[in-house]
Amino acid sequence: MKRIIVFFAFILIALPALAVEKYIIYCNGELLEKSRIVALAEVGVMETGKNRGEVQKYLKPFNARGGTPYCAAGLYWSFLQACHQMNMPKDSIPIPKTMLANGIYNYAKKRGRKAKVKVEVDDLIVWKRRASYRGHIERIISVGTGGNVRTIAFNSSQTIKGKRRDGVFIKNRNINKPLAKMRIRGFIGFRRR
Repeated sequence: MKRIIVFFAFILIALPALAVEKYIIYCNGELLEKSRIVALAEVGVMETGKNRGEVQKYLKPFNARGGTPYCAAGLYWSFLQACHQMNMPKDSIPIPKTMLANGIYNYAKKRGRKAKVKVEVDDLIVWKRRASYRGHIERIISVGTGGNVRTIAFNSSQTIKGKRRDGVFIKNRNINKPLAKMRIRGFIGFRRR
């Protein structure tokens, strides 16, 4: 009997923590598409040292030093470049100017509209480390079956010719599985206006 009570107590505590949510924020449709094109053009940019080299351009809008993680910064940079190319003001960028993946999620949760979790192209997927503000964020570029998605991943790694390389890559992810020691916190979608 005691085991059953402990089991149900665990379920009541653990299930809300495992709940994945999606929040929708507004974005100009042309800006969203242009920012995807900009981000895709960055695939193949490699680090030369730990978070250093050409990838430091993603940190420039934040006046951050080389060596700083840039997964969220790269996504913001993509929107910023799209704004420049389209002669749009910076306040057209739908995500906040932050280098924290979970900062972007917190913004969407506070200012966005909660929606049914249906993963779509251009959604941002956010992972979080347990008991930490740290995490990771990527942009979905295609949706497959069984929870499989392809993403643009800034500040990621890939084995190339037997050697681990760090930089910007297309990654195959499954939304039903954790990423390293991080669990999926949720998704950010965009409503075009």
